[in-house]
Amino acid sequence: MSDIKFRKDLAEYFGIHEKTLQKKLNELQIKYPSNSSLFRFIGKKQFFTDNDFREIIELCSEPLKEKTENHHITT
Repeated sequence: MSDIKFRKDLAEYFGIHEKTLQKKLNELQIKYPSNSSLFRFIGKKQFFTDNDFREIIELCSEPLKEKTENHHITT
């Protein structure tokens, strides 16, 4: 069985406050409503598997990738 992680673990990974992380997760849930890694709960406690953790990191990294691709370098 993979390790179970919680919001505080994800917040620590990103170096942000849990409330800031919760806002980002809420945005991701709206943007990706069918992504199960954003909707794992036991009662009211949200948790993540190792795979969920990696998936969320990828989802959070997407806007940076889009900005980089849209950035035009002029020489």
